[in-house]
Amino acid sequence: MKSLVLVLSVAFFCFGAVNWEKPKDSGETVKVHESKGFAVVELFTSEGCSSCPAADDLLHKIKQEAEKSGNKVYTLAFHIDYWNYLGWIDEFSSPEYTQRQKAYSRKFGSGVYTPQMVINGRWEFIGSNSVKAHSNIEDELIRKPRVQVELDHILALKERDLEVNYKIEGQSEDSDLIFALVENRLERGIMRGENRGRTLKHESVVRLLQTVEIDQKSGQWKVKIPLDIKIANSGLIVLVQEKDNGEIIAASEIKQLSKKGL
Repeated sequence: MKSLVLVLSVAFFCFGAVNWEKPKDSGETVKVHESKGFAVVELFTSEGCSSCPAADDLLHKIKQEAEKSGNKVYTLAFHIDYWNYLGWIDEFSSPEYTQRQKAYSRKFGSGVYTPQMVINGRWEFIGSNSVKAHSNIEDELIRKPRVQVELDHILALKERDLEVNYKIEGQSEDSDLIFALVENRLERGIMRGENRGRTLKHESVVRLLQTVEIDQKSGQWKVKIPLDIKIANSGLIVLVQEKDNGEIIAASEIKQLSKKGL
């Protein structure tokens, strides 16, 4: 595990500068195939961190297990930027993702480190801890969600224009709607830094993140997909996240935007 002491300045962030309360451990367990809820698994990682590849592999495993079981488990890899000074620039990193992690740090009192995994904005732990990950995912899968979000989309391949229609059901006031465009099957040869000489494979990499304040139960979100993103390897995950405590109360996804496209 890599840790770094950072001065957390007050900055604009999609959740706002708030004090989030840490949830109590439910102590419940469940068989995966009996699940009714959902789990959003966020991994804060970096190509410059030697401890991160094991966590990246775990995130991919969690994704594969969800695809096999049919459970509503959504995986997101946020590449943070504070290890870029070590000599290798992670091209998937963004200060925006670092700010998201800092908001969780304020909530959990965990400090800022990689790899870190967060589930439904309710639990955090070292991102390579498989036992903790599966235990918390199972706990979340038995929680009946009070909010639902439905999606459909139109993609103009030639223009790379994506339109997503969304509909929210349930109590979602004081929440944000977060759109995360993710890309899979990425591979990079690392030339410098702690992972020098390794070839790293990435799944569920967040390439674009946008937040929309919920002012109505339905609407449309539009975006032009950047040219450096391969559409055929990309999907969209949409979250409903409470502003006051950072808990994710609903999620949905478009697994593949298109089978065609560059």
